[in-house]
Amino acid sequence: MIKTSDITSIVEKHGNSRENLMLIMREMETISGKNQVDTQSLITLAEVMNIPQSAVEGFVGFYTMFNKKERAKYLIRVCKSGPCHVMGSITIIDAVKNILGIEPGETTKDGIFHLEKCECLGVCSEAPAMMINYDIHGKLTEDKLKKIFDDYRKKEPSLTENCGPEIEGKQCIIKNDKQTKRLIEKMGVIDPLSVDSYVEHGGYKAIQKSLKEQQPSDVISIMKDSGLRGRGGAGFPAGMKWSFVTKGDMQKYVICNADEGEPGTFKDRILMEENPHSLIEGMMICGYAINASIGYIYIRGEFKRSIERLQLAIDQARKKGILGKNLFGSNFSFDVFIKEGGGAYVCGEETSLINSMEGKRGYPRFKPPFPGGAGFKNLPSNVNNVETFCSVPLIINNGADWYKSVGSENCYGTKLYCLSGKMNETGLIETPMGTTMRTIINEYGKGMKNGKKFKFAQVGGSAGGILG
Repeated sequence: MIKTSDITSIVEKHGNSRENLMLIMREMETISGKNQVDTQSLITLAEVMNIPQSAVEGFVGFYTMFNKKERAKYLIRVCKSGPCHVMGSITIIDAVKNILGIEPGETTKDGIFHLEKCECLGVCSEAPAMMINYDIHGKLTEDKLKKIFDDYRKKEPSLTENCGPEIEGKQCIIKNDKQTKRLIEKMGVIDPLSVDSYVEHGGYKAIQKSLKEQQPSDVISIMKDSGLRGRGGAGFPAGMKWSFVTKGDMQKYVICNADEGEPGTFKDRILMEENPHSLIEGMMICGYAINASIGYIYIRGEFKRSIERLQLAIDQARKKGILGKNLFGSNFSFDVFIKEGGGAYVCGEETSLINSMEGKRGYPRFKPPFPGGAGFKNLPSNVNNVETFCSVPLIINNGADWYKSVGSENCYGTKLYCLSGKMNETGLIETPMGTTMRTIINEYGKGMKNGKKFKFAQVGGSAGGILG
């Protein structure tokens, strides 16, 4: 049970609002030392926040990252989704069971490790993978597992010194000169930990161009002319979506859907880790276009490194005066905040995501109304994903015609594709829309491993289909 004084301090730190329940729960789970938010602590939390106990109980029961039962100091989650399954996750789970002497759902006798299976961790090119608390380890073998567990037992692990570095986004990019590099062009060139590096390579010029040379309506027209479609799956025209949010003078919100949970997808994670400022700049341009002053990035709770790098980028941008009031000598003000997810796959749907942002269970809302009319806090909100927002500065800087110079009819530009499974090369590639699956597998994936014949592929994760 967590002390009342500790719970009170946590609530004061994050703010007494249901919107902050995710962060409050996360910190309570951490200080419990057992990856647990027990019933009595939830009762105390409800009293401290003056909200119904049913609200906090329902919240914890909905999100898979939380549990009222005592677990252990280190919570091991082994991914069992499609890409990891293909690469031997069953063997890895068996190895963990043999090494630690526990089954999924059990805790070692010394209370150090608790084993669970989980869904996709978003590092599919490094499969099979697992997460210990919030640190991810990939390309697992039985020997590697033994070393990792030994290091965790010895002391508080430093991933760099003891367990090998956590998987970096840039590790997951396939090196191939045939790619049409736009979104990934400067990855490995720009230092993702430095706003100055982003600025030195042309960063934040697009938002300045919009503020100085374009009216908000001009920006929306450019986005419409570019033909950019949402890169989250539905493919709805981004410029048209933005235009739905422009009416009225009330508070509006820009929301980035970074809850990348489809098995096999990890493109947004890499964008956030390797070029976080491009996401921020894209959201700023959207904010200017729809007259919104606040942006939120709703990001998977499993993406620890992405969260850290985005928060650093936001802090640096604020310090440089890039985020805040009257930006670049204009009347435009904009700031960005992070909202973390709790392991609910359904929160990749935009209205589920908005409910989660409000501190509720992430159930989908009926439509209409759509978020453009009644979204976060029942106010107009534009929701796009990471890849979509990162495309925006490129379009503003280079023009709609440049963007449309590659791709297929009515599906312009490039697309990021995630390759995983039994190919010779796995990772992220960028090619024009309309590229065939044969080309992607044979030219970028270098064909099937061990000379095997291609049979079929799952595309688009659980919401996609089978092609073969």
